[in-house]
Amino acid sequence: MRLNKFWGIFFLLLGKSTALVLAQPALSWAVADNDPVALLSLTPGPELNTPMLGEPYTPVVWAVLRGSQDALAVLLKEGADPNTRTAAGVPVLFLAAQAGRLDETQLLLAAGANPLLEDALGGTWLAAAAQGPSTDLVKEALARGLSPHQANVLGVTPLLKACQSGNLATVRLLVEKGADPLQSDYFGRTSLQMAKRAAVPELIKFLEPYFQAVPAVKNQSKTTRALR
Repeated sequence: MRLNKFWGIFFLLLGKSTALVLAQPALSWAVADNDPVALLSLTPGPELNTPMLGEPYTPVVWAVLRGSQDALAVLLKEGADPNTRTAAGVPVLFLAAQAGRLDETQLLLAAGANPLLEDALGGTWLAAAAQGPSTDLVKEALARGLSPHQANVLGVTPLLKACQSGNLATVRLLVEKGADPLQSDYFGRTSLQMAKRAAVPELIKFLEPYFQAVPAVKNQSKTTRALR
């Protein structure tokens, strides 16, 4: 009797594992192809929130990385977690922001993505948006109360991220909202240095007046980490 029960449980678990192995490649292909019809034909289950076979990503992360907006909408509707992260601890909302995908960001937020999450280094969604090409996403993050002053554990602020990317419109916006161009990170790197590395003449021209006749640049290592 006990032996029969053992084999019954064994084959039940084997069946579930086999179903998961067979379902995940199909799920991956449907997401990559941005095929909502194929996704709807797959049975929703725990695989929606687990890394896909052979990939370090959950289906939602994979959809955002692939730019598969229709697939993302289906996954979220079927119960996929909008706060899922990459293996490196980056929230999926940050990935959409870094890519400048406003529509995908709105889908994630509508599904319950938390805009106040931080990445593994303490970076914010605002910093991720500032790193991307969309100033509209930066405006969205600011409107939701994220601080332009908050730095990660390395002292990198949203403004420094924007300067790294060479996005003049975002830099102007952050400065208007109170971000300090003279604030450096823990390694002493300034916004002007970042702009010069990005090689954007208009951005360099915008920042240079802030550094004229300045006795010393503020260094994050001598201040508190962030103004929350």
